Amino acid sequence: MSQPFPFCSDPAVFTEDSHGSSPRDWPASSLANAEGEFAVKEQLEKLVLQMYRSGIRYSESVREFQSVFILTVLREQRANQVRAAQKLGMHRNTLRRIIRNFELDIRPLRPSTRRPPLSERAVPVQTKARAR
Repeated sequence: MSQPFPFCSDPAVFTEDSHGSSPRDWPASSLANAEGEFAVKEQLEKLVLQMYRSGIRYSESVREFQSVFILTVLREQRANQVRAAQKLGMHRNTLRRIIRNFELDIRPLRPSTRRPPLSERAVPVQTKARAR
């Protein structure tokens, strides 16, 4: 099997954490998480290689990755931009600017039914409490 990250020649990067412990010393949950992260990194590397070989420029690939990543988070947050910005670790105005600059259409992500404006809502009938 080829090395998963050819740009990194130090295999210790993938076998030890920052404290020098090896994966066999990690708890089972950490091992599962590390394996999952490794699988994601390996998939990402394959995707990058495929994009490179098909002639996609770096700037185009970064832009596409950012737009897909942001749309995915927005979809998970049901188009709530405040919550999506919090998940992305950015200010909501920054997210709005990115959406505008990338010309992302987020209308399909929004729930189909919206609350009617206050002027169109039925007014609840209030009853007076009876004195005993």
